[in-house]
Amino acid sequence: MKEKLPIALGGVASLFVGIALGWWVDSRRPLPPLPPVPWTGPGAPPRPGGPGDPSRPAEPKRPVPTADQIAKFRAEMEKIQPELEAFQKGYTDLTTAYDTQFAALLTDEQKQLREKLHAGGMGGGGSGGVDWIGE
Repeated sequence: MKEKLPIALGGVASLFVGIALGWWVDSRRPLPPLPPVPWTGPGAPPRPGGPGDPSRPAEPKRPVPTADQIAKFRAEMEKIQPELEAFQKGYTDLTTAYDTQFAALLTDEQKQLREKLHAGGMGGGGSGGVDWIGE
């Protein structure tokens, strides 16, 4: 025990000497120079040209459409309405065909789990974080 005591005390003394030297060196080190970018953060001075700067030009106001422009827009929308409905029907048919073909690849257990997930609102975009296809 007596031969281990000086080793332990030497270790503790070395620790304290290292801490004291580190404190002494840090207390005499000059502060680093300020960064070349403006300070941004809570309490920072307002930036020139930023929000709230009185020299900043006002935001341009959005133009309000006239009655003629609205009527023209509605006429164009009515003109492309059949094309939009055809696209929506084609998309619905495509997704239905995909679901049918995909369901044919699943086992009965996977189909049950898929129906359970779709009923719970977890379908339509990946597996929802659940690996229901299996390994």
